[in-house]
Amino acid sequence: MKINKAIVVVLACLFLGWGLGADDKGMSIGIVDLDQAVLSTDEGKHARSELERRAREAEIELKPMIEELQALMTEYQQKEESCVGGLPRGATAKHRRRPGDREQADQHRQQLESAVERLDAERADHWTSKGAQLSPRVEKLLKDHRAQ
Repeated sequence: MKINKAIVVVLACLFLGWGLGADDKGMSIGIVDLDQAVLSTDEGKHARSELERRAREAEIELKPMIEELQALMTEYQQKEESCVGGLPRGATAKHRRRPGDREQADQHRQQLESAVERLDAERADHWTSKGAQLSPRVEKLLKDHRAQ
């Protein structure tokens, strides 16, 4: 459809330019309704009917998807309404984060980092040679410490 309009515009410009060059009289300007010009041809009518047919097919194809989306939105809203105070019904206060949880996690992380700094790889090797067994976490920390 766009190509047809572009062709009509290019042809109109060519004819207008050709006409201006051949005529010594003053310039005259004409206005062309491109929609009317395109739809007045058989090709234009056929293109419009083809476009309308494709739009109907796309609408039929999208209709089940739209209905599914609306059903999911309704289900989501119902589940959201069933929550009380951000927690599902039946949940107790232990499921909610407490204000100090983040600080406690930060403190634990700092303690772990300071333990890694104090890690003595030679003493760990000494004790493992005597039969001491390292936990998987300590093994990983020792390995990471040696990699540094």
